[in-house]
Amino acid sequence: TGPFTDTGVMAMNDQRTGKPMPNPSFELPDSTAATTIAIKYLDIRGRETGPFDIRFDPDGALQQENKQILDQFWTSWIAFDSGGNRGLVYFTQMLSYRCAIKAVHYSLNGTALDKEIKMPPCDAKDPYAIPSDYQPYFKVKDDVKSMAVQVTYTDGTKSPVREYKRQ
Repeated sequence: TGPFTDTGVMAMNDQRTGKPMPNPSFELPDSTAATTIAIKYLDIRGRETGPFDIRFDPDGALQQENKQILDQFWTSWIAFDSGGNRGLVYFTQMLSYRCAIKAVHYSLNGTALDKEIKMPPCDAKDPYAIPSDYQPYFKVKDDVKSMAVQVTYTDGTKSPVREYKRQ
């Protein structure tokens, strides 16, 4: 709890009113823990409206954003033989957005999902960095023609089983 802070106005005018537009955003220190933020504003007639409580959960937001990216770009989860490195399967994209991932199960040449890629823990302070001591690929034999992958997210949901063909 504390005093309300004015977010000021932006360097542009609202086309409807001709007046400066209120700044709709504000920054919080990266050390801010999950909390409730109270928002209030002055309406077009100058009347105070609110306060309205909004839940702020930085870890939840990070997980949700990472999940959205993983869902959108699932075709990039796996890369066979990338950069001419024959026999290697890279999973760099999943690793970069691992804050949304609870588990990754996969199988080679089928859909049994009998293997697991162990991910390093999420580092909320530097969430997209790959730890220097972690190898973002594994070796496969020449007879591997495909890979099936399913991600279990931190919210408990699972992705569809995705199949990747080796070219």
